Amino acid sequence: MSVICKKCKKIEPMITLSATFIPQGDNTYLCPDCYIEMRVCSICGKKPNNLEQANSKYVQIEDEKFICEECCLKTVSCIVCGSKPTNLSAADSQYKRIGGDIVCINCAKEYLMKKSKNIIISSTNNIENKRIDKYLGFNSVEIVIGTGIFSEVTSEMSDIFGMRSTIFEKKLSEAKNMAELLLKEKAINLGANAVIGVDLDYTEFTGNRVGLMLSGTFVKFEG
Repeated sequence: MSVICKKCKKIEPMITLSATFIPQGDNTYLCPDCYIEMRVCSICGKKPNNLEQANSKYVQIEDEKFICEECCLKTVSCIVCGSKPTNLSAADSQYKRIGGDIVCINCAKEYLMKKSKNIIISSTNNIENKRIDKYLGFNSVEIVIGTGIFSEVTSEMSDIFGMRSTIFEKKLSEAKNMAELLLKEKAINLGANAVIGVDLDYTEFTGNRVGLMLSGTFVKFEG
């Protein structure tokens, strides 16, 4: 059994795969040469010399678009507070793009709430008095929360069905609000100004956990 590099179509036997080909997020593979070749800095044009540099000195900022560490530290800064990363790892883990703007994780929630306040979330398949100009696809967000309801043994039934149920309801409400905010973030990044046909589902997991999934169709309407 073999796999194929998605760029150059080189074939690699599965038995030697772990030592050579690099798996990608879309269930495809890249050979080392193509993996290095694709990591060209979109600002200065610099390329990594080897696989180690490709992994440690370059970060992906968009689909098939990368930036080297030097350019990253020069150009990345939070649009809200002005903070800058101290290294490439911090840039990758502590900063994010929202609709083309870069924000740090400390400012991200507040910035997203302001930027997304005009995005419409609707359970119906249309928007009243609006004409949908473009459909941008179906997508979803998922959140898993710990209920904590039965994490401790107690003899007080009122404790379980009183205070603890209230705490659980609060967690669910917070999770729903966060899911809506994340759905709006996806809308911003797609260039949508509404999400229609929104559906909310819950599922139970072992270990006192509950999963929440919010899904819908992203659209752009006129006006």
